[in-house]
Amino acid sequence: MPKRANHDGSVYQRADGYWIASMRLASGKRVTRSSKSKADADRILQELRKQDVRGNLAAATKVTLCEWFDTWMSTLDVRPSTRRIYTNTVTPVVRDLAAVKLHKLSPLLLSLTFAKLAQNGMGARQMSLGYGALRTCLDRAVDMNLVAVNPLLKVQRPKWEPRERHYWSLDETTTFLRHCETVRAQWAPLYIVLATCGLRISEALGLTWGDVNLDGRTIAVRRSLVWVGAEWSIGPLKTRAAQRVVSLPDAALRALVAVRPAVNDPGAPVFRSIHGNPPRHDQLHQPLTRLCAAAGVPRLHVHGLRHVAAALAYKATGDAFVTQRRLGHSSVATTMKIYAYLLRDDASTAAALDGLLNQHRRDDGETSTPE
Repeated sequence: MPKRANHDGSVYQRADGYWIASMRLASGKRVTRSSKSKADADRILQELRKQDVRGNLAAATKVTLCEWFDTWMSTLDVRPSTRRIYTNTVTPVVRDLAAVKLHKLSPLLLSLTFAKLAQNGMGARQMSLGYGALRTCLDRAVDMNLVAVNPLLKVQRPKWEPRERHYWSLDETTTFLRHCETVRAQWAPLYIVLATCGLRISEALGLTWGDVNLDGRTIAVRRSLVWVGAEWSIGPLKTRAAQRVVSLPDAALRALVAVRPAVNDPGAPVFRSIHGNPPRHDQLHQPLTRLCAAAGVPRLHVHGLRHVAAALAYKATGDAFVTQRRLGHSSVATTMKIYAYLLRDDASTAAALDGLLNQHRRDDGETSTPE
């Protein structure tokens, strides 16, 4: 009988009575699976051979999910806010499966963990974000040959549907802007810029007076300020497309003129507290709520002002690409996905079609109208 090659594998019985299916991989590492019967071990060996041919077989690793997640996080080059999201959303999953070795992770284990987190009150949005981050983490483990396949691929992503939000009408926006210009509220100029220029709050807080051209009526978006816990830092923009020059409408121009310092210092930040510190998000929420109440418009969160600016830009121009560039999105698809509610409703589309068809009839000399 010819000698069996190492990669063919073998079946043998251990002293404790268990049968072992064993196979050596091309890397030199050996994969073993145990069973209570020789017949089962033979079937397991056949399956191991099939997976080896498909390239789906990896040797067992001693690395646990917790250890790998920490390693993966240490190698990431991401924004502090992204790192915070990964930590907050994946940690509950990792904590539940911390001691499980990577090669022992299964779709069932992961599914049970997500179900447990849902029962314990973890929100659908947080679980969906955690799923996405963990999937990327485990994809990297596959790339590093720590596991053969990503078990999360067979786990359904937790469903999350964003709530339908209602933003201001044009009349409400105008009312809010006028109210902000008539009061001496500390952050009113910031809110005006956010509601008319479409900057992210991190981009607005990263502005210096060297970025502001009052004569040319523009601001240059070059950097962002991000809070992580009690610490803040100045860093690069979210994407290359975020680096842009934004034109200033009258309301934004007047707001910036109102807060312009007496001494010209191009490096001085534009929006700071009286103590020279950038405001945290929670410090901006209550003042905005009070201004909304005083102006008699629906309450919005700070990021909602960016939606207001997007609506103004799109309604003023009717051009999705202009709106995309003003908001600093990488593609117009991103803009339309987030701000799809800005598109005309079906009734206005029908009216526009009627106008087009009626004009065509007139051009062709047709004067009859439907009864």
